Amino acid sequence: MLLIVSNLSLVSSQCNNPVNENPIITEKPRLLNVVSNGQKYVIQEGTNVIYIVNVHGSPYEMGQAYGQLMATEVRENLGNMFEHLE
Repeated sequence: MLLIVSNLSLVSSQCNNPVNENPIITEKPRLLNVVSNGQKYVIQEGTNVIYIVNVHGSPYEMGQAYGQLMATEVRENLGNMFEHLE
């Protein structure tokens, strides 16, 4: 699984304004971690953080690699979600 950021442009025929062609992301991904079936990259500009996870193998192996690579972020987001629900 690989997140690809592209210059895909979907413009409504009813939109009369110019298309914003400014780059959204200007930083290159930085390798953070590697496990047997995947890699984790980060792009960070200021407080904006984007994680890119590339996993391969069987569905089980991909899930295991994703869990190993993103465990901290999943725990943190689950905690934030439960705090929001209280």
